[in-house]
Amino acid sequence: MSSDRLTRADAIRIYEKVMHDVLGISDASHPLRVALDRDGVTSLITLLSLSSSDIENLSYLPEQVDGDPIPRLTKVNAGHRGLIRQFQAWIVFLGVRSGGGTLTLEEYENLSPDAFDDFRISNATTSTQGTLPTIGSGASPRPAVSTATYTAHDSKKSICRDTNAYPVLKDDNWNRFVISQARAHDVSDVFDCTYVPLTIDGATLFKEKQSFVYSMFNRCVQTDSGKSIVRDHEENYDAQAVYRKLEHHAKMSTKAQLAKDTLMTDLTTSKLDSSWRGTNEGFILMWKEKMRLFEDMTPNNHRYAPEIKRSMLENSVSLVAKLNSVKDISNQLVAIGNPPLKYEAYCDLLISASNQLDKLNQVTTNRSKRQTFQHCLVSSACNH
Repeated sequence: MSSDRLTRADAIRIYEKVMHDVLGISDASHPLRVALDRDGVTSLITLLSLSSSDIENLSYLPEQVDGDPIPRLTKVNAGHRGLIRQFQAWIVFLGVRSGGGTLTLEEYENLSPDAFDDFRISNATTSTQGTLPTIGSGASPRPAVSTATYTAHDSKKSICRDTNAYPVLKDDNWNRFVISQARAHDVSDVFDCTYVPLTIDGATLFKEKQSFVYSMFNRCVQTDSGKSIVRDHEENYDAQAVYRKLEHHAKMSTKAQLAKDTLMTDLTTSKLDSSWRGTNEGFILMWKEKMRLFEDMTPNNHRYAPEIKRSMLENSVSLVAKLNSVKDISNQLVAIGNPPLKYEAYCDLLISASNQLDKLNQVTTNRSKRQTFQHCLVSSACNH
């Protein structure tokens, strides 16, 4: 066995070093440490294998103080959850930069807080942050509304609904935009095929919502099959039934099947190679979007399992050595008896690695352009 290989004992020892020295979590009673212990994270391997959803759900039980009620499970704050995500991204970056995909035992031993902080600062410029309200924009502040008294009827009165806010729908690729607009108009109940109002007031309000949505369908749905479905309910204005039939047609029609076949071909044959003109991250996001569209048209019980999706994406990026090496992390987990990376965790790590690779490619391109420009200046001076 190679002395450079990270053993389970090494993973436990280095985990303690990382928590104390790199992440600065030295107190065993720290909320992040307590939450990780609660989820069984006791080694570097388990820390790196946490998925985005695992990190998002990290929770702990605060210490009970005399006189206080029984403590309730509390979510770890956003700053500490982000710390774990950034540490995972840093390890991937170091592996990609070294060209090996995974770090050696010596490299894990030499992880330093200063290097981690430098990475966090440089990586923060590419992170998407929430937008704060603009001060002095001239907009009037909106008063706070109590959720205890803000009823569905109040919502109906406060929202100005307009069918013109919905585009004319001439094809079947419309579901996402329509539902997002319906939420803004507080009529999303109509698009839930299982929703049934439980009170008389709720039924009255739901009937009014159906009338609005039906009028929107009557104006916006312009496909021949869609118009036929809308006309079938012109007497009862049952927009919920109209949507159920439109959704079924969008997923089961011959046209939908052909579109699904095209997506399946793209997902299984597309490769990230020299023919791709965009960024590495752009290819991965494009692939994920096609998978999302494919799953939108596929019943849940016929969708690909997460491990199959991960293998398909691994195959699509296999020609780029530094991205292909990301899967070595999963292989290393399996080799020491841990489960492989989940699809979501693999995607997160792959996008992080692609971001760093795109940065390196941009630096190389800029340097090449400067050298070419300098060569032209020298040649011009010599000719004169």
